[in-house]
Amino acid sequence: MSEFTTDNGTGSSPMICYSVSAEHKNSTYTNEYYSNTICGKLVILVITTVWRWGEFTITISEGDKDEIENMNPLIINDHSGEFISTENGWPYSTEIQNITSYTEEEQKAIYESVYQDIEHKNVNNPCILEDENGWELDNTIYEIYEGVVLEELS
Repeated sequence: MSEFTTDNGTGSSPMICYSVSAEHKNSTYTNEYYSNTICGKLVILVITTVWRWGEFTITISEGDKDEIENMNPLIINDHSGEFISTENGWPYSTEIQNITSYTEEEQKAIYESVYQDIEHKNVNNPCILEDENGWELDNTIYEIYEGVVLEELS
């Protein structure tokens, strides 16, 4: 059993490390949060990818296991989560947060920075976003929908 004890001032509680995966295929999502300053304004871009399968680890107390198994979605980052792997992903959505708050000129500059083909909204490769267009990957949120499989690690 992979277990350790923490003491947060209220007594000891055993923490257990679990392998976590989706119960169903195509239920694992990543939300990548990018930021950039364009026309002097902060712009946030969220690229969501769906994965056929994904595997993570989380460390939780034994008492939290039932609650975790029933969360929808389960946000891995909220539970001392660690990314292990994802397989066979495809783009799900791209959102430029608060796009309507920018002027038409600012929107055009943002679109030119994000998309390789503005008309069809084909997003630039992450290398181009980061290396050539100045976007920074700030955070990645991992989510599992519609059920999880927890396996205690030994």
